[in-house]
Amino acid sequence: MSEHCGSTSQSDCKLEGRLHELAEQDQQYRPRWGQINSRLAQLKNEYEALMREKNALVEEQGSIRVKVHERNEEYRRTQQAIAALTGARDSDSTRQNGLETAAAPPHGLPTVAKAPNPAMATTSSRIRPTEEVETIIIESDEEEEGEGDEALISVGTASRQLFKPVDAIHGRFPTVVNINGQWHEIRCKGCGANIKSKTSTWFKGLRGLRFHYTRCHLPRGSFAPTAETCCIMRPVSASDIGLMEQGLAPRDVAIEACYAPKMLSESRQETRQASSSVRPSYSEVH
Repeated sequence: MSEHCGSTSQSDCKLEGRLHELAEQDQQYRPRWGQINSRLAQLKNEYEALMREKNALVEEQGSIRVKVHERNEEYRRTQQAIAALTGARDSDSTRQNGLETAAAPPHGLPTVAKAPNPAMATTSSRIRPTEEVETIIIESDEEEEGEGDEALISVGTASRQLFKPVDAIHGRFPTVVNINGQWHEIRCKGCGANIKSKTSTWFKGLRGLRFHYTRCHLPRGSFAPTAETCCIMRPVSASDIGLMEQGLAPRDVAIEACYAPKMLSESRQETRQASSSVRPSYSEVH
């Protein structure tokens, strides 16, 4: 009986010792537990502050996005207004120039004489009225004068069809034309020009450049050439097309001015003056 009591007391002592060890371990972990709880509370507060800051930034970003959209719309409308004003000015200038040209034909236009002219008698079948010749020259509106009656008379009905204008992309860019469904910048294949030297104005599309090429780089009596024959054609990028349709300058490739050589028109004027000085008087013809 005494032995049983002794073994029971030993077991109790062991259990009490274990409880004491656990209590000591609890005391060791308790400070760290408190540190962890404090840090978690701190992180929670920081997270809530960050979320409030994030929401404020998102709201500010949305406000800025709305303002940027409104600015872009205003910029686009301003560009369109500028393009419209520029196009209107160009149209008025073109219309005014056309009226002035119609009122005062270029110097040196040949006129049909009232008295018979032996020099023109052999080509009477090809002679057309003076008014029709004037119309062709005014439509072409180039700086080069006619080289003589034969050059003007040789422009027949079939050739006149080639002078029909090809629509330019905008009034500011008459040398950017639509050829076979593609926009091209065109220049003279003979001299690389895109501006008339006498008037310092752009060639009026494919029609004007054909007239210049025929007058300056082809023998007299030749018919107007095709676009591939008389033009250097550079395709225009889609982005530049969008800008030039609004009358704005291109960004990818700028259109550089290249004047036609002055010697072409000057030599023709000298030749015309010399020929007019030796032309016989109609009063002598009987």
